[in-house]
Amino acid sequence: MKIISDSFEVGSVKTAGTDIDKLMTSISLLISFVIWTILLKIVDVAEVGPKFSEVGFSTLNVAIDKMFEFNETLFRITDYLMYTVILAAAVFGIIGLIQWIKRKSFLKVDHQILLLGASYIIVIAVYFLFELIPINYRPVLFNSELELSYPSSHTMTALFVFLSAIPMVNYLVKNKTAKIIINVVLSLFAAFTVIGRFICGAHWFTDIIGGCLFAIGLLFLFLYFIDFIGEKKAQKQIANEEK
Repeated sequence: MKIISDSFEVGSVKTAGTDIDKLMTSISLLISFVIWTILLKIVDVAEVGPKFSEVGFSTLNVAIDKMFEFNETLFRITDYLMYTVILAAAVFGIIGLIQWIKRKSFLKVDHQILLLGASYIIVIAVYFLFELIPINYRPVLFNSELELSYPSSHTMTALFVFLSAIPMVNYLVKNKTAKIIINVVLSLFAAFTVIGRFICGAHWFTDIIGGCLFAIGLLFLFLYFIDFIGEKKAQKQIANEEK
């Protein structure tokens, strides 16, 4: 997590190499997500889900699924945690709105917040995309009906929102102790959501992997553009000062 927590640290050294590393990591993870998704439709596909629904990597998924019985309590807890995801996103949205009003220009809002908002939109778009493109269904029925389960939307959303909040906290919060406490809480919430969603038995193992690949891939893309735009602004400011 160091590459995330250091991204907005004042005085940290940025190099072209570190920026490219973030970009290449992002591209690799997002391509892996696409490949993983395609493989789920062609590798070891079998009717092993509820109501004979098809599941890719069926041998692996069934073997892991048998290790965890459906735990409704844990399922509900991870559901409720999504309210904290919404709250975290709303906090940054409110900060951006206040900056917009005070600075009287949308484009004068901190680029970090604008990029974060754009990333949220991408997450929402991907969620709705997979509502239209069924990959597989949950290993359990809800109200006797099949529900789409790939990628795990809780994993994808919570992982991105909580982890992207860490550099934002480093950027916005000045008190070092407060930073540490908030970042620890964010990390724990992210880990608990992912692990809880996995072991509660409401998802196939491959659903969780897909959600992680996309969320972390988008996270590194977000971090790359934060640094890229920040460096461009710094160069422009230096050039203006030299005139």
